[in-house]
Amino acid sequence: MTLGCLAPYRRLGIGTVMLEHVLNICEKDGNIDNVFLHVQVNNEGAIKLYEKFGFKIVEENKNYYKRIEPADAYVLQKSFKEGSTDERKTASETSSEDTTDKIMS
Repeated sequence: MTLGCLAPYRRLGIGTVMLEHVLNICEKDGNIDNVFLHVQVNNEGAIKLYEKFGFKIVEENKNYYKRIEPADAYVLQKSFKEGSTDERKTASETSSEDTTDKIMS
């Protein structure tokens, strides 16, 4: 899903209303542990908005965007359930786990 607000309508509270709406739906669902999003590293206004809603930067992806500069993106996470964490694994983590599994077998 893409969520955005055209430049002439920014700083009017519209982004806040949209984000509140989406997060309320996620919270009411009851089956969603985490929400992730990406944002350009230089988009300070959006980052502050997301942090206000409890999102935390968990990763930086180099060269994420293909047609805009800067191309780097932050990945932010918001957890709905206490103790829920990012269960995604990096390639190196998966590789080392596979190696450990083979050694232990």
